[in-house]
Amino acid sequence: MMNDDELLFVMTSFGKLLLENGAETYRIEDSTKRIALAYGVKAVDVYAASTSIMITIITAKDQSLSRVKRISNRVTNLDKIECLNRLCRNICETHV
Repeated sequence: MMNDDELLFVMTSFGKLLLENGAETYRIEDSTKRIALAYGVKAVDVYAASTSIMITIITAKDQSLSRVKRISNRVTNLDKIECLNRLCRNICETHV
């Protein structure tokens, strides 16, 4: 089981990969929120823009944790986006 810091790291890395490969910002926000909720956080806020992603979670212990990641390289790779979407669905199905 991941602790809250590890979960936030995974969510940010996941969102970064989506953003770097050309995913739409709404997809990034939705996917990372779904992962957080699958792992039982109380609340999650995600903001994705073309060059950054910001995530804040409220843990089960009412602790607020945030992480910001800057994106400097972007390409369009729909195969990677599809793989990441499949991974997100798998995470959500197995942790809910």
